[in-house]
Amino acid sequence: MITPASAIKALGGVKSGRTGILCPGPGHGKRDVSLSVIFGPEYPEGFGVHSFAGDDFRECRDFVRDKLGMPAWKPNGVKSQAQPVFVAREYVYEDAKGEPYHMVQAMSDGSYRQHKFDIDGFVPGTPDLIVPYALSDVLTDETIWLVRGEHHAELIRDGFNQVATTYPSGLDLHTDASFIHHLAGRDVRILDTGGARSAEFCRAFSDALNAPVWRLPDGVKTLREFSRLPDASLDQCAVTTVSDVSSPAPGRVVPTPFEWIDAANIAPRAWLYGDHLIRRFVSVTVSPGGLGKSSLVLVEALAMASGQHLLKDDRVRVPEPLRVWYWNGEDPQEETQRRVIAAAMHHGLTPDKVGGRLYTDTGREQTITLGQIMSGQITLDEDLFAELEAEIIARQIDVFILDPFVSSHRMGENDNNAIDAVIKRLGKLAERANCAVEVVHHVRKPGGGSKEQTDVNDARGASALIGGVRSARVLNVMSEEIALAIPDFKVDDRYSYFSVTNGKANMAKRTSDAKWRHLYDLDLGNGPVGVSDRVGVVEHYQLPEKAKAIDSLPDNAVIIAQRVAHENPYISRRDHTSPDWFGHVVGEKLGINSVDRAGKGILIYAIKTWISSGVLAVEIRKDKKGNPREYLACPPSEIPLSAGKSHTDNDTDDSPF
Repeated sequence: MITPASAIKALGGVKSGRTGILCPGPGHGKRDVSLSVIFGPEYPEGFGVHSFAGDDFRECRDFVRDKLGMPAWKPNGVKSQAQPVFVAREYVYEDAKGEPYHMVQAMSDGSYRQHKFDIDGFVPGTPDLIVPYALSDVLTDETIWLVRGEHHAELIRDGFNQVATTYPSGLDLHTDASFIHHLAGRDVRILDTGGARSAEFCRAFSDALNAPVWRLPDGVKTLREFSRLPDASLDQCAVTTVSDVSSPAPGRVVPTPFEWIDAANIAPRAWLYGDHLIRRFVSVTVSPGGLGKSSLVLVEALAMASGQHLLKDDRVRVPEPLRVWYWNGEDPQEETQRRVIAAAMHHGLTPDKVGGRLYTDTGREQTITLGQIMSGQITLDEDLFAELEAEIIARQIDVFILDPFVSSHRMGENDNNAIDAVIKRLGKLAERANCAVEVVHHVRKPGGGSKEQTDVNDARGASALIGGVRSARVLNVMSEEIALAIPDFKVDDRYSYFSVTNGKANMAKRTSDAKWRHLYDLDLGNGPVGVSDRVGVVEHYQLPEKAKAIDSLPDNAVIIAQRVAHENPYISRRDHTSPDWFGHVVGEKLGINSVDRAGKGILIYAIKTWISSGVLAVEIRKDKKGNPREYLACPPSEIPLSAGKSHTDNDTDDSPF
């Protein structure tokens, strides 16, 4: 098995923890330690990777395999694999002399593994005698808090600086004689930490030790919650009776009967902006790099903070202006300042219209790390979430924007469990703070020959991101076909125009359903000509009706295209510059001029859509000169039933054939 020691020489970097290393990732310099590699048998390939720079998982995996001299990765034909189970926490029990005696491993799937100590170290198995956790502390004359679970014992030891112990997790709960022996006659206080399992624990050991049961202060549900309260002390806990504990509180998951009410009494969804941002939910904007997503969300932030309709087809959906907090994890504060001032200049906004309702921060000065993987365990920074919640509530923030999402966490971007945990926690933040949360995200790097237009499913990393949000929208640069369909439009200018589509948009999506934006190049005027900064500012763009004509194809256009491909095999070239281009014949049947610029753009768009959706197939055939060319064909399973039929035989359909 590959080990960190054997990999450091090949990959460079330094050792990290017991089973990992930190090293430069693909395309990074020797000093840029951007890649974490963890080795272990729980990973199908012997190692797992995570890029702190947001590099693609596959690229990092192949980079490591190459450096380690492993063969190139190949799919094994297995569609899915179970999530590997790893050790989340380890708790070592010691004997009276302070020597290792027993170890409990808490696994990532919620199970526990027992190990006993012998001459060779820890080996799987349960020791003959059960001893309390932290036995050396138990043997002192201090008060002993007995709780269920090592994590609760550690919380008391670290958070309250008190002696605490427990019975080993994962073992059948019984009053082991050796365990009782170490606690008998001592000042033991059994603390009920809540829940049915804690109640069972308290009842068992209260009887065995003849010790009182204590409960948390009123209004406190968990020990962790109690430990975070200012000036919290275990002296605030009160003695309760075993009879009270014997009726355990309901479990964490309890079915609630549905309540039927009049529809008129159901509160409407609290939309804040357009059809994208809604209070108490998380939304995501997905876009290729450099398209203008940061400029877009900043113009929208100004629209919300000022209450002005800066983009004609989107609007603030509440009567009063909103308070917006924008955090950029990549750029310095001065870059955000350039974009905001430029947008305000272009849209005619003055400071009094915004009124101090816009807040902007940078990750270079205020780091936000919502969560990370530590020792193989998903760890969310609950203290940070608490601070964010407090600030949002105190300043009455309505919309909180994280741009980009990858800069706000240190999880594995392809780890569905980790990303799901972060998104769900952001949803809880939105719920508690009564705000909308927006995350801005990248699409994965396009491969050779990949489609130019993207949909939300092309979002980089784990699918849990899209699955966990309320609204997902995608930005796409204007396609060449649409640019061709716009009269007097320079095709090369299309890169400063993009569409904004909600939901799972794809190439077949009707363009009339999209909102269009133009990235206007504004001179900030902060220096002489040639030195002054030029900043992209997003503005509304109305797509001309002629460009929307690509949506106007008749309902039977697909059948016509398939018949043309089936019946005209040698005048169905894919290349639109060829005299035998497929579009010439289809255009004639559909009444579209295939030579006219706009008509040609419509046909190019339609044909590309039909190919991508499987309506048409691409075949290699030899042309009349014997040269191999790409031709369009109707897939055998799609050949129209009337293909080859004589149209003089009672043919009453509306087909043009």
